[in-house]
Amino acid sequence: VLRASDGVITDQVETTNPSVSCGVNSSGSLILFMDNGSVGVYGFDEPGVVMQMSYVDFDLLSMTFINRIDEQSIDFLIVPDAKRVWLYRAVYDEEFASYRAEAIPKDTSFRKVIPLGDTFVVQDYECHLNFCDLSEQSAGFVVTLPGESYEYEMLGGDVKAGTVWLYKSSDQNPFLAVDAFDGTVRSYGSRFRNVTGPKLTRDGRLTYWNYDYPGARLVIASAADGELKETVLLECEKTYSKYDIRPDLKYAVVYDYTKQCLIMDLSSGELTEPDVRFRDSVRQVVWQETNRGTVPEEGLLAVTDGYEAAILRPDGSVAARLSQTGAAVVNMTGYRDELIILYAGGLLTRYSWADGTMTGRTSLEYYTSESFNDDVTWDFEQETLYLIRRGLMSAMHLIDLETWEQVAFAQYGLAYDAPRDRIVSYREDDDGKYIGYFRRYSVEDLRRKALEELHGSTLTEEERNMYGLKDRTLPDT
Repeated sequence: VLRASDGVITDQVETTNPSVSCGVNSSGSLILFMDNGSVGVYGFDEPGVVMQMSYVDFDLLSMTFINRIDEQSIDFLIVPDAKRVWLYRAVYDEEFASYRAEAIPKDTSFRKVIPLGDTFVVQDYECHLNFCDLSEQSAGFVVTLPGESYEYEMLGGDVKAGTVWLYKSSDQNPFLAVDAFDGTVRSYGSRFRNVTGPKLTRDGRLTYWNYDYPGARLVIASAADGELKETVLLECEKTYSKYDIRPDLKYAVVYDYTKQCLIMDLSSGELTEPDVRFRDSVRQVVWQETNRGTVPEEGLLAVTDGYEAAILRPDGSVAARLSQTGAAVVNMTGYRDELIILYAGGLLTRYSWADGTMTGRTSLEYYTSESFNDDVTWDFEQETLYLIRRGLMSAMHLIDLETWEQVAFAQYGLAYDAPRDRIVSYREDDDGKYIGYFRRYSVEDLRRKALEELHGSTLTEEERNMYGLKDRTLPDT
Protein backbone atom coordinates (compact mmCIF):
# COMPACT_ATOMS: atom_id res chain seq x y z
CA VAL A 1 0.00 0.00 0.00
CA LEU A 2 1.57 3.26 -1.16
CA ARG A 3 0.79 6.83 -0.20
CA ALA A 4 -0.12 8.62 -3.41
CA SER A 5 1.44 11.95 -2.44
CA ASP A 6 5.02 10.74 -2.02
CA GLY A 7 5.09 7.02 -2.81
CA VAL A 8 5.95 5.95 0.75
CA ILE A 9 4.96 2.38 1.63
CA THR A 10 2.42 2.58 4.44
CA ASP A 11 1.58 -1.11 4.78
CA GLN A 12 2.64 -4.48 3.40
CA VAL A 13 0.58 -7.63 3.94
CA GLU A 14 1.26 -11.20 2.80
CA THR A 15 -1.78 -13.03 1.40
CA THR A 16 -2.33 -16.77 1.56
CA ASN A 17 -2.33 -17.10 -2.25
CA PRO A 18 -1.38 -14.97 -5.25
CA SER A 19 -3.99 -12.37 -6.21
CA VAL A 20 -5.14 -12.33 -9.82
CA SER A 21 -7.48 -9.34 -9.68
CA CYS A 22 -8.63 -6.72 -7.22
CA GLY A 23 -10.97 -3.78 -6.78
CA VAL A 24 -12.51 -1.50 -4.18
CA ASN A 25 -15.99 -2.38 -2.96
CA SER A 26 -18.78 -0.06 -1.89
CA SER A 27 -17.54 0.00 1.72
CA GLY A 28 -14.13 1.32 0.69
CA SER A 29 -12.29 -1.96 1.30
CA LEU A 30 -9.89 -3.59 -1.14
CA ILE A 31 -11.20 -6.91 -2.49
CA LEU A 32 -8.55 -9.42 -3.57
CA PHE A 33 -9.49 -12.37 -5.78
CA MET A 34 -6.92 -15.16 -5.40
CA ASP A 35 -5.99 -17.96 -7.72
CA ASN A 36 -7.36 -20.69 -5.43
CA GLY A 37 -10.87 -19.26 -5.56
CA SER A 38 -10.75 -17.43 -2.23
CA VAL A 39 -11.71 -13.81 -1.70
CA GLY A 40 -9.77 -11.56 0.67
CA VAL A 41 -10.78 -8.22 2.15
CA TYR A 42 -8.29 -5.54 3.20
CA GLY A 43 -9.55 -2.54 5.18
CA PHE A 44 -7.45 0.58 4.77
CA ASP A 45 -8.46 1.69 8.28
CA GLU A 46 -7.34 -1.65 9.76
CA PRO A 47 -3.86 -2.27 8.30
CA GLY A 48 -1.88 -5.47 8.61
CA VAL A 49 -4.64 -8.01 8.00
CA VAL A 50 -6.31 -9.55 4.97
CA MET A 51 -9.52 -11.30 6.04
CA GLN A 52 -10.37 -14.35 3.96
CA MET A 53 -14.11 -14.19 3.39
CA SER A 54 -15.45 -16.95 1.17
CA TYR A 55 -14.92 -19.21 -1.81
CA VAL A 56 -16.36 -19.08 -5.29
CA ASP A 57 -16.38 -21.88 -7.82
CA PHE A 58 -15.47 -20.20 -11.07
CA ASP A 59 -12.17 -19.45 -12.78
CA LEU A 60 -10.63 -16.26 -11.40
CA LEU A 61 -7.73 -15.99 -13.81
CA SER A 62 -9.46 -13.37 -15.93
CA MET A 63 -12.18 -11.09 -14.66
CA THR A 64 -13.31 -7.53 -14.09
CA PHE A 65 -14.52 -6.19 -10.76
CA ILE A 66 -16.98 -3.30 -11.05
CA ASN A 67 -18.10 -1.27 -8.08
CA ARG A 68 -21.33 0.69 -7.91
CA ILE A 69 -21.70 2.97 -4.93
CA ASP A 70 -25.33 3.72 -4.25
CA GLU A 71 -27.91 3.26 -1.52
CA GLN A 72 -28.03 -0.50 -2.06
CA SER A 73 -24.23 -1.06 -1.91
CA ILE A 74 -24.14 -3.48 -4.84
CA ASP A 75 -20.94 -4.91 -6.32
CA PHE A 76 -20.63 -6.77 -9.63
CA LEU A 77 -18.10 -9.34 -10.77
CA ILE A 78 -17.95 -9.86 -14.54
CA VAL A 79 -16.11 -12.89 -15.91
CA PRO A 80 -15.13 -12.62 -19.60
CA ASP A 81 -16.97 -15.00 -21.92
CA ALA A 82 -19.31 -16.02 -19.12
CA LYS A 83 -23.07 -16.04 -19.45
CA ARG A 84 -23.62 -14.76 -15.91
CA VAL A 85 -22.86 -11.57 -14.01
CA TRP A 86 -22.15 -12.25 -10.34
CA LEU A 87 -23.80 -9.81 -7.96
CA TYR A 88 -22.51 -9.31 -4.43
CA ARG A 89 -24.68 -7.62 -1.82
CA ALA A 90 -23.95 -7.14 1.85
CA VAL A 91 -26.09 -9.56 3.89
CA TYR A 92 -26.65 -8.94 7.58
CA ASP A 93 -28.14 -11.23 10.18
CA GLU A 94 -31.39 -9.57 11.18
CA GLU A 95 -31.47 -11.66 14.37
CA PHE A 96 -28.33 -9.93 15.67
CA ALA A 97 -29.22 -8.15 18.94
CA SER A 98 -27.14 -5.39 20.54
CA TYR A 99 -26.46 -5.32 24.26
CA ARG A 100 -26.45 -1.51 24.35
CA ALA A 101 -28.21 1.07 22.21
CA GLU A 102 -25.16 3.35 22.17
CA ALA A 103 -22.48 2.70 19.60
CA ILE A 104 -18.74 2.54 20.22
CA PRO A 105 -16.94 5.05 17.95
CA LYS A 106 -16.30 3.51 14.56
CA ASP A 107 -12.55 4.21 14.58
CA THR A 108 -12.09 2.56 17.98
CA SER A 109 -10.40 -0.84 18.06
CA PHE A 110 -10.92 -3.39 20.81
CA ARG A 111 -7.80 -3.63 22.95
CA LYS A 112 -8.78 -6.54 25.19
CA VAL A 113 -11.87 -8.66 25.76
CA ILE A 114 -12.68 -10.54 28.97
CA PRO A 115 -15.68 -12.84 29.53
CA LEU A 116 -16.60 -12.61 33.23
CA GLY A 117 -19.44 -14.99 34.01
CA ASP A 118 -22.65 -13.31 32.87
CA THR A 119 -20.72 -10.11 32.11
CA PHE A 120 -18.67 -9.35 29.03
CA VAL A 121 -16.00 -6.62 29.26
CA VAL A 122 -14.37 -4.86 26.31
CA GLN A 123 -11.45 -2.49 26.77
CA ASP A 124 -10.92 -0.08 23.89
CA TYR A 125 -8.11 2.38 23.10
CA GLU A 126 -10.07 5.38 24.41
CA CYS A 127 -9.81 4.59 28.16
CA HIS A 128 -13.26 2.97 28.16
CA LEU A 129 -14.37 -0.30 29.72
CA ASN A 130 -17.59 -1.44 28.03
CA PHE A 131 -19.62 -3.77 30.26
CA CYS A 132 -22.34 -5.93 28.68
CA ASP A 133 -24.74 -8.07 30.70
CA LEU A 134 -25.11 -11.30 28.73
CA SER A 135 -28.40 -12.13 30.45
CA GLU A 136 -30.05 -8.78 29.67
CA GLN A 137 -30.15 -7.61 26.07
CA SER A 138 -30.61 -3.92 26.95
CA ALA A 139 -28.32 -3.83 30.01
CA GLY A 140 -24.76 -2.48 30.11
CA PHE A 141 -22.69 0.55 31.00
CA VAL A 142 -19.36 2.23 30.25
CA VAL A 143 -16.62 3.08 32.74
CA THR A 144 -14.27 5.89 31.66
CA LEU A 145 -10.82 5.70 33.22
CA PRO A 146 -8.82 8.89 33.89
CA GLY A 147 -5.59 9.49 32.00
CA GLU A 148 -4.33 7.83 28.84
CA SER A 149 -5.15 4.34 27.60
CA TYR A 150 -1.49 3.28 27.38
CA GLU A 151 -1.14 3.75 31.15
CA TYR A 152 -3.48 0.83 31.88
CA GLU A 153 -2.93 -2.89 31.62
CA MET A 154 -6.02 -5.08 31.98
CA LEU A 155 -4.86 -8.07 34.02
CA GLY A 156 -8.06 -10.14 33.86
CA GLY A 157 -11.29 -10.85 35.66
CA ASP A 158 -12.19 -12.51 38.95
CA VAL A 159 -15.45 -14.34 38.23
CA LYS A 160 -16.17 -15.19 41.87
CA ALA A 161 -15.79 -11.59 43.07
CA GLY A 162 -17.26 -10.05 39.91
CA THR A 163 -14.37 -7.64 39.40
CA VAL A 164 -12.02 -6.65 36.60
CA TRP A 165 -8.42 -5.95 37.62
CA LEU A 166 -6.21 -3.32 35.98
CA TYR A 167 -2.70 -2.08 36.66
CA LYS A 168 -1.64 1.57 36.32
CA SER A 169 2.11 1.88 36.75
CA SER A 170 2.12 5.66 37.22
CA ASP A 171 -0.08 5.63 40.36
CA GLN A 172 0.90 5.26 43.99
CA ASN A 173 -2.02 2.85 44.31
CA PRO A 174 -1.38 0.95 41.07
CA PHE A 175 -4.06 -1.77 41.26
CA LEU A 176 -7.65 -0.98 40.23
CA ALA A 177 -10.63 -3.28 40.77
CA VAL A 178 -13.74 -2.40 38.75
CA ASP A 179 -17.05 -3.85 39.94
CA ALA A 180 -18.77 -5.60 37.04
CA PHE A 181 -22.23 -4.94 38.49
CA ASP A 182 -22.21 -1.17 39.03
CA GLY A 183 -18.87 0.07 37.63
CA THR A 184 -17.44 1.15 41.00
CA VAL A 185 -13.66 1.60 40.82
CA ARG A 186 -11.52 0.88 43.88
CA SER A 187 -7.77 1.52 44.09
CA TYR A 188 -5.31 -0.66 45.99
CA GLY A 189 -1.73 0.06 46.98
CA SER A 190 1.06 -2.34 47.91
CA ARG A 191 3.15 -2.12 51.08
CA PHE A 192 6.08 -2.84 48.78
CA ARG A 193 7.43 -0.19 46.46
CA ASN A 194 8.74 -0.77 42.94
CA VAL A 195 6.08 -3.26 41.85
CA THR A 196 6.71 -4.89 38.48
CA GLY A 197 5.30 -7.74 36.35
CA PRO A 198 1.73 -7.85 37.74
CA LYS A 199 -0.46 -10.84 36.78
CA LEU A 200 -3.82 -12.29 37.81
CA THR A 201 -4.06 -15.97 38.71
CA ARG A 202 -6.95 -18.16 37.64
CA ASP A 203 -8.51 -17.93 41.11
CA GLY A 204 -8.42 -14.11 41.17
CA ARG A 205 -5.19 -13.45 43.09
CA LEU A 206 -2.50 -10.95 42.09
CA THR A 207 1.15 -11.88 41.66
CA TYR A 208 3.99 -9.41 41.15
CA TRP A 209 7.64 -8.79 41.83
CA ASN A 210 9.05 -6.21 44.20
CA TYR A 211 12.60 -4.95 43.87
CA ASP A 212 14.14 -3.79 47.13
CA TYR A 213 17.91 -3.34 46.92
CA PRO A 214 19.91 -5.51 47.30
CA GLY A 215 17.26 -8.20 46.84
CA ALA A 216 13.81 -8.88 45.45
CA ARG A 217 10.68 -10.82 46.32
CA LEU A 218 7.79 -12.52 44.54
CA VAL A 219 4.45 -11.54 46.10
CA ILE A 220 0.95 -13.02 45.89
CA ALA A 221 -2.00 -10.92 47.09
CA SER A 222 -5.78 -10.90 47.32
CA ALA A 223 -8.24 -8.10 48.08
CA ALA A 224 -10.07 -8.24 51.42
CA ASP A 225 -11.61 -5.58 53.68
CA GLY A 226 -10.60 -2.78 51.35
CA GLU A 227 -6.90 -3.62 51.16
CA LEU A 228 -4.46 -6.09 49.66
CA LYS A 229 -3.49 -9.06 51.82
CA GLU A 230 0.06 -9.74 50.63
CA THR A 231 2.15 -12.88 51.11
CA VAL A 232 5.77 -13.26 50.06
CA LEU A 233 6.22 -16.42 48.01
CA LEU A 234 9.95 -16.13 47.50
CA GLU A 235 12.95 -13.98 48.42
CA CYS A 236 15.64 -13.83 45.75
CA GLU A 237 18.36 -11.67 44.24
CA LYS A 238 16.52 -10.04 41.31
CA THR A 239 13.09 -9.45 39.81
CA TYR A 240 11.74 -10.99 36.60
CA SER A 241 9.10 -8.84 34.94
CA LYS A 242 8.32 -11.69 32.55
CA TYR A 243 7.40 -14.98 34.19
CA ASP A 244 4.83 -17.80 34.23
CA ILE A 245 3.84 -19.51 37.49
CA ARG A 246 2.58 -23.08 37.60
CA PRO A 247 -1.03 -23.27 38.89
CA ASP A 248 0.04 -25.08 42.09
CA LEU A 249 2.64 -22.32 42.81
CA LYS A 250 5.53 -24.83 43.01
CA TYR A 251 7.48 -23.77 39.93
CA ALA A 252 7.78 -20.79 37.58
CA VAL A 253 9.47 -20.09 34.29
CA VAL A 254 11.35 -16.78 34.42
CA TYR A 255 13.18 -14.85 31.75
CA ASP A 256 16.22 -12.61 31.70
CA TYR A 257 18.40 -11.07 29.03
CA THR A 258 21.14 -13.72 29.16
CA LYS A 259 19.16 -16.97 29.03
CA GLN A 260 16.28 -18.17 26.84
CA CYS A 261 14.39 -19.13 30.00
CA LEU A 262 14.99 -20.54 33.47
CA ILE A 263 12.87 -22.89 35.60
CA MET A 264 12.59 -21.62 39.16
CA ASP A 265 11.75 -23.80 42.17
CA LEU A 266 9.53 -21.45 44.22
CA SER A 267 10.25 -23.32 47.46
CA SER A 268 13.99 -22.69 47.30
CA GLY A 269 14.60 -20.13 44.55
CA GLU A 270 16.87 -22.58 42.73
CA LEU A 271 17.21 -21.83 39.01
CA THR A 272 17.62 -24.49 36.31
CA GLU A 273 18.48 -23.83 32.69
CA PRO A 274 16.56 -26.25 30.42
CA ASP A 275 18.40 -28.64 28.11
CA VAL A 276 16.95 -27.01 25.01
CA ARG A 277 18.24 -24.39 22.59
CA PHE A 278 15.98 -22.26 20.43
CA ARG A 279 16.68 -19.54 17.91
CA ASP A 280 15.05 -16.93 20.14
CA SER A 281 14.03 -16.50 23.78
CA VAL A 282 10.99 -18.42 25.03
CA ARG A 283 7.76 -16.52 24.43
CA GLN A 284 5.02 -18.78 25.80
CA VAL A 285 4.71 -21.49 28.43
CA VAL A 286 1.86 -23.99 28.87
CA TRP A 287 1.68 -26.13 32.03
CA GLN A 288 0.24 -29.62 31.90
CA GLU A 289 -3.04 -29.90 33.82
CA THR A 290 -5.75 -32.48 34.36
CA ASN A 291 -9.44 -31.93 33.60
CA ARG A 292 -9.95 -30.59 37.11
CA GLY A 293 -7.26 -27.95 36.77
CA THR A 294 -4.72 -29.74 38.98
CA VAL A 295 -1.14 -30.48 38.01
CA PRO A 296 -0.38 -34.19 37.41
CA GLU A 297 2.54 -35.84 39.14
CA GLU A 298 4.94 -35.50 36.19
CA GLY A 299 4.17 -31.75 35.96
CA LEU A 300 5.32 -31.28 32.36
CA LEU A 301 5.48 -27.93 30.59
CA ALA A 302 5.63 -26.85 26.94
CA VAL A 303 7.74 -23.92 25.79
CA THR A 304 8.12 -22.15 22.45
CA ASP A 305 10.14 -19.30 21.02
CA GLY A 306 7.61 -18.78 18.22
CA TYR A 307 9.55 -21.00 15.80
CA GLU A 308 9.92 -24.33 17.62
CA ALA A 309 8.34 -26.02 20.62
CA ALA A 310 9.42 -28.60 23.19
CA ILE A 311 7.97 -30.44 26.19
CA LEU A 312 10.12 -30.19 29.33
CA ARG A 313 10.22 -31.73 32.77
CA PRO A 314 10.50 -29.50 35.87
CA ASP A 315 14.18 -30.49 36.22
CA GLY A 316 14.87 -28.94 32.81
CA SER A 317 15.32 -32.18 30.87
CA VAL A 318 13.62 -32.52 27.48
CA ALA A 319 10.68 -34.93 27.41
CA ALA A 320 10.00 -34.37 23.70
CA ARG A 321 11.08 -32.08 20.90
CA LEU A 322 8.00 -31.48 18.77
CA SER A 323 8.03 -32.04 15.03
CA GLN A 324 8.49 -28.85 13.06
CA THR A 325 5.93 -27.80 10.45
CA GLY A 326 7.95 -24.92 8.99
CA ALA A 327 5.31 -22.44 10.18
CA ALA A 328 5.58 -20.06 13.11
CA VAL A 329 3.85 -20.91 16.39
CA VAL A 330 0.95 -18.52 17.05
CA ASN A 331 -0.33 -19.90 20.37
CA MET A 332 -0.52 -23.07 22.49
CA THR A 333 -2.82 -24.66 25.05
CA GLY A 334 -3.38 -27.97 26.81
CA TYR A 335 -6.53 -30.10 26.69
CA ARG A 336 -6.85 -33.39 28.56
CA ASP A 337 -3.80 -35.50 27.63
CA GLU A 338 -2.85 -33.40 24.58
CA LEU A 339 -0.89 -30.26 23.83
CA ILE A 340 -2.49 -28.18 21.06
CA ILE A 341 -0.49 -25.75 18.92
CA LEU A 342 -1.92 -23.20 16.49
CA TYR A 343 0.56 -22.55 13.69
CA ALA A 344 0.58 -19.60 11.31
CA GLY A 345 -1.56 -20.38 8.30
CA GLY A 346 -4.26 -22.00 10.42
CA LEU A 347 -2.77 -25.44 11.12
CA LEU A 348 -4.10 -26.75 14.44
CA THR A 349 -1.85 -29.63 15.53
CA ARG A 350 -2.27 -31.93 18.54
CA TYR A 351 0.55 -33.70 20.36
CA SER A 352 0.63 -36.23 23.17
CA TRP A 353 1.87 -34.78 26.46
CA ALA A 354 3.41 -38.17 27.27
CA ASP A 355 5.90 -38.45 24.40
CA GLY A 356 5.29 -35.56 22.01
CA THR A 357 3.97 -37.68 19.15
CA MET A 358 1.53 -35.95 16.83
CA THR A 359 -2.01 -37.23 17.43
CA GLY A 360 -3.98 -35.17 14.91
CA ARG A 361 -4.13 -32.12 12.71
CA THR A 362 -6.89 -29.73 11.63
CA SER A 363 -6.64 -27.09 8.90
CA LEU A 364 -8.74 -24.08 9.87
CA GLU A 365 -10.86 -22.56 7.13
CA TYR A 366 -11.04 -18.79 6.62
CA TYR A 367 -7.87 -18.33 8.64
CA THR A 368 -5.94 -15.06 8.37
CA SER A 369 -2.35 -14.55 9.44
CA GLU A 370 -1.84 -13.20 12.95
CA SER A 371 1.24 -12.12 14.89
CA PHE A 372 2.80 -14.46 17.45
CA ASN A 373 0.88 -14.85 20.69
CA ASP A 374 -1.89 -12.56 19.61
CA ASP A 375 -4.87 -12.46 21.96
CA VAL A 376 -6.05 -16.04 21.49
CA THR A 377 -8.74 -17.66 23.66
CA TRP A 378 -9.30 -21.41 23.84
CA ASP A 379 -12.82 -22.07 25.14
CA PHE A 380 -13.81 -25.74 25.49
CA GLU A 381 -17.59 -25.91 25.93
CA GLN A 382 -20.23 -28.56 25.20
CA GLU A 383 -17.94 -30.81 23.12
CA THR A 384 -16.87 -27.84 20.99
CA LEU A 385 -13.66 -25.81 20.92
CA TYR A 386 -14.33 -22.11 20.39
CA LEU A 387 -11.00 -20.82 19.14
CA ILE A 388 -11.14 -17.02 19.23
CA ARG A 389 -8.47 -14.81 17.73
CA ARG A 390 -8.60 -11.14 18.61
CA GLY A 391 -6.28 -8.88 16.66
CA LEU A 392 -7.12 -5.97 14.41
CA MET A 393 -10.11 -8.10 13.39
CA SER A 394 -11.73 -10.77 15.56
CA ALA A 395 -12.68 -14.23 14.35
CA MET A 396 -14.04 -17.40 15.93
CA HIS A 397 -13.47 -20.97 14.72
CA LEU A 398 -15.78 -23.70 16.04
CA ILE A 399 -14.17 -27.16 16.13
CA ASP A 400 -16.01 -30.37 17.03
CA LEU A 401 -14.01 -32.10 19.79
CA GLU A 402 -15.06 -35.60 18.71
CA THR A 403 -14.00 -35.36 15.07
CA TRP A 404 -11.70 -32.31 15.40
CA GLU A 405 -13.22 -30.84 12.26
CA GLN A 406 -14.13 -27.18 11.90
CA VAL A 407 -17.92 -26.99 11.87
CA ALA A 408 -18.44 -23.22 11.72
CA PHE A 409 -16.72 -19.85 11.46
CA ALA A 410 -17.93 -16.56 12.93
CA GLN A 411 -16.35 -13.41 11.57
CA TYR A 412 -16.04 -10.73 14.31
CA GLY A 413 -16.78 -13.40 16.94
CA LEU A 414 -15.60 -12.21 20.36
CA ALA A 415 -16.76 -14.90 22.81
CA TYR A 416 -19.14 -17.78 23.34
CA ASP A 417 -21.97 -17.41 25.87
CA ALA A 418 -22.41 -21.06 26.91
CA PRO A 419 -25.48 -20.78 29.21
CA ARG A 420 -27.53 -19.14 26.44
CA ASP A 421 -25.77 -20.84 23.48
CA ARG A 422 -24.98 -17.48 21.86
CA ILE A 423 -22.01 -16.14 19.95
CA VAL A 424 -20.97 -12.68 21.14
CA SER A 425 -19.97 -10.53 18.19
CA TYR A 426 -20.23 -6.99 16.88
CA ARG A 427 -21.56 -5.22 13.86
CA GLU A 428 -20.55 -1.90 12.36
CA ASP A 429 -22.42 0.84 10.52
CA ASP A 430 -21.97 4.57 9.89
CA ASP A 431 -22.69 5.35 13.56
CA GLY A 432 -20.07 3.00 15.01
CA LYS A 433 -19.68 -0.50 16.40
CA TYR A 434 -22.34 -2.37 18.34
CA ILE A 435 -21.48 -5.29 20.62
CA GLY A 436 -24.22 -7.91 20.57
CA TYR A 437 -24.94 -11.52 19.86
CA PHE A 438 -26.68 -14.03 17.67
CA ARG A 439 -27.69 -17.49 18.75
CA ARG A 440 -25.84 -20.53 17.50
CA TYR A 441 -27.96 -21.80 14.64
CA SER A 442 -28.90 -25.39 13.91
CA VAL A 443 -28.69 -26.81 10.39
CA GLU A 444 -32.44 -26.34 10.01
CA ASP A 445 -32.10 -22.70 11.13
CA LEU A 446 -29.48 -22.09 8.46
CA ARG A 447 -31.59 -23.74 5.76
CA ARG A 448 -34.56 -21.59 6.76
CA LYS A 449 -32.48 -18.40 6.72
CA ALA A 450 -31.04 -19.30 3.32
CA LEU A 451 -34.53 -19.76 1.88
CA GLU A 452 -35.57 -16.41 3.33
CA GLU A 453 -32.57 -14.72 1.76
CA LEU A 454 -33.34 -16.39 -1.58
CA HIS A 455 -37.03 -15.41 -1.28
CA GLY A 456 -38.08 -19.06 -1.37
CA SER A 457 -36.13 -19.99 -4.49
CA THR A 458 -34.77 -23.55 -4.47
CA LEU A 459 -32.67 -25.73 -6.70
CA THR A 460 -34.24 -27.25 -9.75
CA GLU A 461 -34.86 -30.98 -9.80
CA GLU A 462 -31.88 -31.41 -12.10
CA GLU A 463 -29.59 -29.44 -9.77
CA ARG A 464 -30.78 -31.40 -6.74
CA ASN A 465 -29.99 -34.65 -8.49
CA MET A 466 -26.56 -33.31 -9.43
CA TYR A 467 -25.68 -32.66 -5.76
CA GLY A 468 -27.31 -35.79 -4.37
CA LEU A 469 -30.23 -33.94 -2.78
CA LYS A 470 -33.00 -35.79 -4.56
CA ASP A 471 -34.43 -37.51 -1.47
CA ARG A 472 -33.98 -34.63 0.97
CA THR A 473 -36.84 -32.45 2.00
CA LEU A 474 -36.54 -28.71 2.42
CA PRO A 475 -38.01 -26.76 5.35
CA ASP A 476 -41.17 -24.76 4.89
CA THR A 477 -40.58 -21.28 3.58
